[in-house]
Amino acid sequence: MFGSRQWRVSTSSISSSILRGSLKYATLMGIICFSVKNDGSDGRLVAKNRKSYKWFCLISRILMCGLYVDRTKHFIYAIRISPLKIIVGIRFFICVICAIFTLGIQFWHGQRVVDVANRFLRLFQRIHALPGCQDMGYGGKRVLGLLFLKVICLVYEACYLIPLLISDYNVYAAITIFCDFYNTANTTIILHIYFVAYLSIGISYDQVNSYVRHELRRQLSELNTRNRESVSRKNLKAAGHCLDECLAIYDEIHQLEMFLCRLNYNEFRVRPLGLFEVSNELILVFMSALVTYITYIVQYDMQANLF
Repeated sequence: MFGSRQWRVSTSSISSSILRGSLKYATLMGIICFSVKNDGSDGRLVAKNRKSYKWFCLISRILMCGLYVDRTKHFIYAIRISPLKIIVGIRFFICVICAIFTLGIQFWHGQRVVDVANRFLRLFQRIHALPGCQDMGYGGKRVLGLLFLKVICLVYEACYLIPLLISDYNVYAAITIFCDFYNTANTTIILHIYFVAYLSIGISYDQVNSYVRHELRRQLSELNTRNRESVSRKNLKAAGHCLDECLAIYDEIHQLEMFLCRLNYNEFRVRPLGLFEVSNELILVFMSALVTYITYIVQYDMQANLF
């Protein structure tokens, strides 16, 4: 239907394996507290909450965050270079904020996260239930390339501190590096989860658009070319059902897209102390000011060392 079936199935299976590996990695690091398994009744994938593992993740994250704060503050005080101290301090602050954010999400909104995951799973199941879409899988070679890039980033995040640990191994350094890795992984995996969510939205649009352009258009063209007497009520009903299902899927994709773009779930808004709303534009302004400030400090320090 949309390219070589064998190539499409192979790339889709590799992409699915990468997603399963990423899910296990995020579960191991305590960011995801639910499991995705086949439902016994019809074999569909369903996300289910794991309450016992959630409490294990909460307790372990509190302990690791406390160790991270204790170890990193001594490291920051020992740094003599002011720009480096500022950069490490900002990184430390971001990691702590993300750890607190993860704790809040897991404690108060764990079931909502599971519901969102099930919405994505049901969306793909509805798309694959359309006629001719059973072997579409999870994207093509471009999606596979993006997922490979994500895997490279994950491997780098997990291994970039290993040379430092090998060159100067001791128990204190090992604990410090492990705490840093655990909390840094929490920060980066949040970005990877958003990456997969937006990628899934794009794949859903592409698959439904391909179905409408090929299968549904062919089905409607056959109905238009036939005589009215030869068109059975069964064919009209099947075409109408497919059209209604496509419209419903488009609406579901749009709702998920709006949820990701506006950070709203049941009228949820990010409003610190109820004073103002944190919008995407405000985040961009803050990041631009932060990069400009760090660049200015680095240039000033370099000029001071020259003279």
